[in-house]
Amino acid sequence: MSWPINRDNSLNLISGDSYVTSQGRNIEWTDPGVPRYWPNLSESQITLEISHGLSIAQGEAVVIGINPQVVSVSLSSEQTAILGTGIYPYSLVATFTGTGTFIGTGNTDTENQRVTLFTGLLYVTGTEKM
Repeated sequence: MSWPINRDNSLNLISGDSYVTSQGRNIEWTDPGVPRYWPNLSESQITLEISHGLSIAQGEAVVIGINPQVVSVSLSSEQTAILGTGIYPYSLVATFTGTGTFIGTGNTDTENQRVTLFTGLLYVTGTEKM
């Protein structure tokens, strides 16, 4: 995990701000490792779902070796402005559209499967007018 993610998996964003890779503000989650580990994400689509299924962002699985895997999501200012201020539940989800292999098991039964990688609360604040 990295800024703006907190130790309790909560996420703090400002409505209307962008969180994109080109500005170094993308949001990253890291596989927590053994004994809890993610399946091989190289053949998955990553989605940040906010407020019970509202999907506002998709990211790419960035695999660095076998362990740890890092997932990065970018959000545009338009995407964060849709949310408005408030507290929302979020889930970081991997959906496998092809056949993949679970690390350490050799299990290849992942076609069209959904795996929740992280859940938490998203705190969205507004910008203050001066």
